[in-house]
Amino acid sequence: MNQRCAGSATLLMSRATPEQADSDRVTHAWQRLHFALSAAGIGTWHLDLRTGVATYDESLNRIFGLPAIETQTPLDERLTSIHPADRGGVKVSIDDAIARRAEFTVEFRIVRPAADALSKVLRMRR
Repeated sequence: MNQRCAGSATLLMSRATPEQADSDRVTHAWQRLHFALSAAGIGTWHLDLRTGVATYDESLNRIFGLPAIETQTPLDERLTSIHPADRGGVKVSIDDAIARRAEFTVEFRIVRPAADALSKVLRMRR
C-alpha cells in the first residue's frame, strides 16, 4: 500500500496556574503560527513608521536567501534586494499605502545572494 503523509501534529500538555496557562496559550499560538507560515513559505514584516526600520521574521529572511533569524533593517536597505526594474514600483506602492493608510498588494522579483542567484516573484500585501 502506497500512502503519503498528509501532515503532522504536535500535542502540547502542561499543568499550570491560570496565569501560566495564559502565557502558555500565547506561546503555543505563536509556535503554531510560526510553523504554519514556514510551511506555507510565507513571511511577515512590520514597519515602524517613525524610524523607517522594519522587522523581518525568520521565514521572510529565508525567502530572501538570508539566515533564518528575525532581523531589523531599515526598509530602504532591504529594498536593495528587490530587482532593480521592480524597486521603484514597490517603493511607490509602499509610500502610497502609508500615505493613504490603505491596504496594498504588489508583486516583485528579488535578487538573492550570489550563492543562490535565483530571482523569485513575491507578493507583498498589508
